[in-house]
Amino acid sequence: MQSLAWENLSPSDNTAAQIAIVGTDSKIGATRVVLKVQPGEALPVFWQEAPQTYTVLNGTFVAEGVDSAGQPARTVQGPGTFARVP
Repeated sequence: MQSLAWENLSPSDNTAAQIAIVGTDSKIGATRVVLKVQPGEALPVFWQEAPQTYTVLNGTFVAEGVDSAGQPARTVQGPGTFARVP
């Protein structure tokens, strides 16, 4: 991953989160990206309009949100975890 072109996730954000584009598929409009986040940093809140998948490469990924009943939900995942988010 060292040869990727890393950029700040958000130019106006002071976090250490970085993003690199791994590939794109113009036929279906998909983009594969890699995120690099320092321990203890949080990604900005975002809304995804299309289904997405992710794989945790190293470290611990904590996803916080709300479940279908509107209750707080927290998922902690480690390296090798793969998930699909509808």
